[in-house]
Amino acid sequence: MANPGDDHWQALKRTPRYLKGTSALGIRFRIGISPSKQKLCAYADDEYANDTTHRKSITGYVIFFAGVSIIWKTTKQSCVTLSSTESELVAASAAAVRGEFPPRTLRLCA
Repeated sequence: MANPGDDHWQALKRTPRYLKGTSALGIRFRIGISPSKQKLCAYADDEYANDTTHRKSITGYVIFFAGVSIIWKTTKQSCVTLSSTESELVAASAAAVRGEFPPRTLRLCA
């Protein structure tokens, strides 16, 4: 950040406490999951032209593997879309591009 304020420093100080308090949490995959349940599934949505200043939409997506969320993101779209349909396609495209990574990683691990 170019100019961090006091709130940013306070958040930075809370980070080690958060990590220490959540060290037992994680994502667990069971051994021996049947191939039929090893599905990669993505959901995407958008909020069309939510930013009234720039008319940019908000994109959100979550990607699941074997029923466990492994990737998620919400962000302002980088372009101004002209319709809600176009905005939905931008959101779906973002999820599809991000969803390419896990299958390649799983092939390397197999």
